[in-house]
Amino acid sequence: SLLRGAEESRMIYKLDLAFMSGLPGVLFAADPNAQVLKDEALAAKSRLLHYLVFECDGRNFCIDASVVTELVDGPEITASDFASDCCFGVTSVRGTKVPALNLSEVLGLDHLRQTSKPQLLLLTAPDGRVCGFGYDRMVAIQRQDPDSLLAAPGYGLPHPELLAGVMNLEEGQQALLLDHPMLLQRPEVKSYTQVYQHDVKPAQASHDVTKAMLRHACLLFDAPTRFVAPLSQIVEIMSMPQQLIGLSQPETHLLGQFNLRGEQVPLICLSSLLGEGAQVQAEATRVLIVRGERLCFGFWFTP
Repeated sequence: SLLRGAEESRMIYKLDLAFMSGLPGVLFAADPNAQVLKDEALAAKSRLLHYLVFECDGRNFCIDASVVTELVDGPEITASDFASDCCFGVTSVRGTKVPALNLSEVLGLDHLRQTSKPQLLLLTAPDGRVCGFGYDRMVAIQRQDPDSLLAAPGYGLPHPELLAGVMNLEEGQQALLLDHPMLLQRPEVKSYTQVYQHDVKPAQASHDVTKAMLRHACLLFDAPTRFVAPLSQIVEIMSMPQQLIGLSQPETHLLGQFNLRGEQVPLICLSSLLGEGAQVQAEATRVLIVRGERLCFGFWFTP
């Protein structure tokens, strides 16, 4: 068809691109690697696992979040006739007696002797018995490719089989990856769980393990109101970013934005977003990274 230009009164050809694309011999240039790259990116994303990073006796440890039965905050650990350097005592979790074990002692690592721990990480063994390992504080939740973890040299370690690798963290820090199946097979761990849970039957054990596998891991945190969020919806938890573009907008609760491995992430005050007023940043302040349909967001809060 023809169009008449208003200014110079000349005719302009209007191309029918849809018709032209159907003509024989017309080819479209396309990147043959585009779909391959997209598939590779999706495959790489599917390989990412959530890891809980926690501190115990001055060392950072990490563990596959999917194998953690529960995290207990402020457990009431009572002394026991079977207590030793390996076991702080026993606590009750919904009617089940759970031994509170000394992780550093089980690993054979030097540490300052303590009578208890403020946090407890629960694991369920294949026989259905549950044990707890004391730790000092939760550091972060990292989402990483297992293949990106470093091998842990076993030289000089009393129980090198209990460490499955090393994870790189922020600011040059590292965390030791626990080999949870090997940890649960340690004689002292099995002995204590059998002492406190001696009446677990095979059928019940199978049911308990299945129930533990089907349980959805959730994160419980204070901001300052207590919240719980499915772990599957959280990309990771990190410390407050050191490099931040300040773009404070109180009406939208925006503090600024920062770079997270090549992606710009808006940083939002969670407490003010929930109508509870802005919090004060402190050393314990953490950033919850959540990915939406189009953007990745960081919600900061101080526990």
